[in-house]
Amino acid sequence: MAGLHLGNMALFTGSTVVGELDLTALELALRELVAGHALLRSRVVTEDDGTQWFHRDDAWRPALRVAAGGTAAYLKLLNTPVDWDGGLIQAHVLRDGESSRVVLVSHHGMSDGRALFAVLGELWQRYTARVEGRPMPIADDDRELPDPIDTRLRRLIDDDETQELIDEIGTYVAATPAEMIPYPLPSDGAEGDPLGRYAVGSLAWDADDTAAIARVARTENVSVTGLLAGASLVAARPLIAPAEGELPLLCGHAIDLRSMVPGLSERIMFSGSAGAGTPALVGTDTAVAEVGRVIQQSLAAAVEDRFPARLLLATLRVHDEETLAILRSQTPTVLFSNIGRVPAHSVPEGLRIVGDTIDSPVPGMPPKLSCFTIGGRLTVAFKYDTTTHSRALVEELRQSFAESMAKAVAAAGEQLRSNGIDLA
Repeated sequence: MAGLHLGNMALFTGSTVVGELDLTALELALRELVAGHALLRSRVVTEDDGTQWFHRDDAWRPALRVAAGGTAAYLKLLNTPVDWDGGLIQAHVLRDGESSRVVLVSHHGMSDGRALFAVLGELWQRYTARVEGRPMPIADDDRELPDPIDTRLRRLIDDDETQELIDEIGTYVAATPAEMIPYPLPSDGAEGDPLGRYAVGSLAWDADDTAAIARVARTENVSVTGLLAGASLVAARPLIAPAEGELPLLCGHAIDLRSMVPGLSERIMFSGSAGAGTPALVGTDTAVAEVGRVIQQSLAAAVEDRFPARLLLATLRVHDEETLAILRSQTPTVLFSNIGRVPAHSVPEGLRIVGDTIDSPVPGMPPKLSCFTIGGRLTVAFKYDTTTHSRALVEELRQSFAESMAKAVAAAGEQLRSNGIDLA
């Protein structure tokens, strides 16, 4: 058995396809996938003291759950508590006319977004191989449960280093003047949303526009992650009063721990992400790239200092409410993650993928923007709790983000054209 640290959080990812979907082949591919990865065929065991563990069940295989419905059916699924007794990886197909949505639901303590996209990619690869009459062999190199992420971290970071971080955060919070406490987005949500508590939305760019965004990042000397994260804060600023002047905003990041912890798999694994936050002063006319460079520098320093890993251990170690309140005292304006580039899914002739998504319903969380690029096309998925933030507010945020990115592209294009270079 191996431990976990993310309670019963669920992570949803999937693809919407158009064309004929062979359900028998998909279920066989799903069973092959699970047979090849120990964590995917595990269950949660809870001790008397509340400690939870993964226990491998080599005989278990998932069922493919098929139902009719489109977006409304997906929102209902997203808002339905997951019964983990049915397995820590669950698969659904929602059929709506010529389109189908294939959804994987994973225990977030088992997989983060990067790993779950790898799982989804392997599922499509195995499905295509089956449809084309060349089934892939079952993987034979993933038979044992790995050590959980917190166990691995404790081998690298001792209790003294963790306590030092707790003390540092307490000192920082106490010394932060009132005018520099980050502003959250307005909390205008309400109970009883007819479409469900947890809501989602997205923006997508085609391959040409995605390439243009990457060129903007290079032109502005900022990473794509920094540029997108900067746009998330710039997009939030017009929604927060007062309307004029600079305000301190906070971008909460999910940071990949793979560079900090030797041996973390790119595929099936315990969730390999942890949090950190970047404050920035943002005005109504602040450039996206300017904020992006601030965020990029902060993220680089956090990784160098192993801040996300130390913070994860600190939150796991602390049990008294007063200290936990200090660690969580500053609410992010928005949450942000960039999974990065993901290989295009393999699908057989006659089937076309028209979109992918990744969602994670979390009570009370600020709006979260999850970015990923599949097959050269950038998608930003928005997810939020309607009891905290209204659909109207997050739609404004989504439109503001699109406008902020368009302005960043236009500004970089003008800069290049002035130097005799065409951005296109």
